[in-house]
Amino acid sequence: MDLQKTADNTGSQQKQSNNMNHRKPTVEEVEDEDSIIENRRKELQELSKEDDWIDVEDLYSDDEIIEVVEEEEYQYDKQQNQSMKELEKVVRKWKREEKEEREKQKEKRKMEMEKEEESERTWSGTEKEMLEDESNENSQRH
Repeated sequence: MDLQKTADNTGSQQKQSNNMNHRKPTVEEVEDEDSIIENRRKELQELSKEDDWIDVEDLYSDDEIIEVVEEEEYQYDKQQNQSMKELEKVVRKWKREEKEEREKQKEKRKMEMEKEEESERTWSGTEKEMLEDESNENSQRH
């Protein structure tokens, strides 16, 4: 189609340039122009025939087509299965890491609680000693 437009445009450009020269084209020039346009149109028709799609069914038998389609389906299923397996691995890894993180947090909280209890015991012991010392001092004064 583009070549046809180009051919038409080329012809009209020549006509315009001829008009600009203010002279009438000769019969030979007009015939040459017409033959150029006709030749371009024929070329376009030939090109469009070459570009037609070839029907697969014309090239292969039904059995060959079925075989190719089945192989493509098999490869697709195989790829999908592989993708699912990889996805399952990632999910298992993620769950394992999440569980380990929860266990670490649990252990961390446990350690913090033990430290807190230890510091309370230490503080209670120190407080108790201070009270005993105070009581001893008071009893010695009296």
